[in-house]
Amino acid sequence: MSCMTYFIPGMRCLVFRWLLSLLAGGLVLQLGASPVMAQDAPAIRIARVQYQGGGDWYSDEESLTELMTFARQQTLLDVGRQEETVKLTSDKVFSYPYLYLTGHGNVTFS
Repeated sequence: MSCMTYFIPGMRCLVFRWLLSLLAGGLVLQLGASPVMAQDAPAIRIARVQYQGGGDWYSDEESLTELMTFARQQTLLDVGRQEETVKLTSDKVFSYPYLYLTGHGNVTFS
């Protein structure tokens, strides 16, 4: 697979392949340890982290959607189609096996 063919602005080829490896590894772990899910629910759900500190957590709005689309098209992973957003202070953060954090500026964890 050529990185230039599937280039996503703002992501280097090595980082992109690393992310796909994490998704693949997580699927193996999740399928072995989790109960049977409903057929319409994706095996892998990814949420964008909404954080404090003045950074623009919502920057590059299409990056996560493009990553999920690429993972579905180029692998056998059952990745969700819709991006979700979660705050780190929410209990919902524990329902996502993967979190996606991006942006510029300060990131504050409290």
